[in-house]
Amino acid sequence: MSLSVATTPLENPPIAAASQMRKLCVLFVGAFLFRLIYNAWRGLAPDEAYYWVWSRHLSMSYLDHPPMVAYLIWASTKLFGSTGFGVRFPAALMSAGTAAMGCSLVYRATRSQPMLWLAAVLLVTSPMITLTGTLITPDTPLLFFVTAGLLTAVKLFETGPNESGKRFWLWVLFGILSGLAMLSKYTGVLLPGAVVFAMLTTADARRELLRPGIYVAGLIALGIFSPVLVWNARHEWVSFRFQFTHGFGQDEVPGVMGFLTFFGSLIVTFTPVLTGIAGIAAFGLWRGYRRQPMTMRLILCAATLPLLLFAYSSFRKKVEGNWPAIAFLPTVALAAWWIAQQLPDRRKLMEIAIRVSVVTAVIVHAPELALLVRLRIPVANGVFGWRQFAAEVDAFSKGDPVFASNYQNASELSFYMKGQPEVWSINFNRRSNAFDYFDGKPDMNTLDSAVFVGGDSQFMNKYFKVESSKEILNTYLGMQLRRRTVTRAIKPTTLPSP
Repeated sequence: MSLSVATTPLENPPIAAASQMRKLCVLFVGAFLFRLIYNAWRGLAPDEAYYWVWSRHLSMSYLDHPPMVAYLIWASTKLFGSTGFGVRFPAALMSAGTAAMGCSLVYRATRSQPMLWLAAVLLVTSPMITLTGTLITPDTPLLFFVTAGLLTAVKLFETGPNESGKRFWLWVLFGILSGLAMLSKYTGVLLPGAVVFAMLTTADARRELLRPGIYVAGLIALGIFSPVLVWNARHEWVSFRFQFTHGFGQDEVPGVMGFLTFFGSLIVTFTPVLTGIAGIAAFGLWRGYRRQPMTMRLILCAATLPLLLFAYSSFRKKVEGNWPAIAFLPTVALAAWWIAQQLPDRRKLMEIAIRVSVVTAVIVHAPELALLVRLRIPVANGVFGWRQFAAEVDAFSKGDPVFASNYQNASELSFYMKGQPEVWSINFNRRSNAFDYFDGKPDMNTLDSAVFVGGDSQFMNKYFKVESSKEILNTYLGMQLRRRTVTRAIKPTTLPSP
């Protein structure tokens, strides 16, 4: 089997192809501009505010994730200010790039221009791209760099046997993109893992193991990721231990119920029609794996190996809906490939998938709908009410230092209070988070007074005595969002014994 992938002629003439490209550009630019406006208007979710706080404390890594999301927010807010627009600009930009590269991946899998347009509409409206384009999280750069890396790997194995120089530089690029993917989220390591698996199961591709390119790529990826290793080594490998326990530890979720919950979240984020089509495609491709060209082997491994890993994890631990995000773009390519095999007969399925995706996109862009039907969905409910909450804390604090009982309250207050002051999460009797590793945390013994939001009385009594308290109730569209007790405490004349 040759490493090169045979292609079929374009189904449309060049004029139609040029017209198609103009339509694609209008679609992607329009979606990008819409998300810029939407992101500037919509309030930050707690995790977004938390990552913004990271950007004020730049580090080689953080407890929860590698540092890429913080670097992106830092750069963007330097350009556009610490506003919703500034924080989320990388999300809108990178999601547009991810969707565009996803179209290229689909075209390489199908060689069909009609499928290219259908896939473009599906990608622009998909819940996964919508969420990563309207919420700035580590998944946003992860999807961008993984998709770029997978495209590079496909191109690498499409090069001819006499193009060793070109292949070497593609390995260099693959190493860079793999390193940036891992610098975005630890699951980025599944990209080179999938590529290596596809290589080891393909006789001709195994010859690359005798050439220097793959090893240079590995060294480059490791070099880019090395700040995370250094940070962890200085902090007793706490982030690695936390993520391994978080992802693969044992909890009280029953095995089968954990898997069903994972599968349900997959249907929501990937949409049911796309999940079904991709599942059928993957089954057929794995059955005929030996007959598949390297392009399809790469896409198949990139889609299914992460899903199998998280499916296994779901029997032991609750798997969050965003964890399989890394598999989304190759999953779309698998579904498009299956549709393209009998396009006239199966096109209707793709159109149904697009309709479902469009409806889901509308729902994702309108979290008010969850409030109207009285659904408590943390991601949806969490974008409301923080400006009002911060204004009330501002009025109560009268300039005193503010502390909060969790990172969500601390981060949102820090972003929305006047002057964007440092608001610290005290993490008393709670799991550790990034605030425990930031420099500059105030010494309680030196403060004459402080305000605590949802603070633990046992913690406050170690340093202060309560002067006054107030309960703040946040509501929106008639639904209670959060209820917090805000307490002003002052330094007593004589401190109690610890």
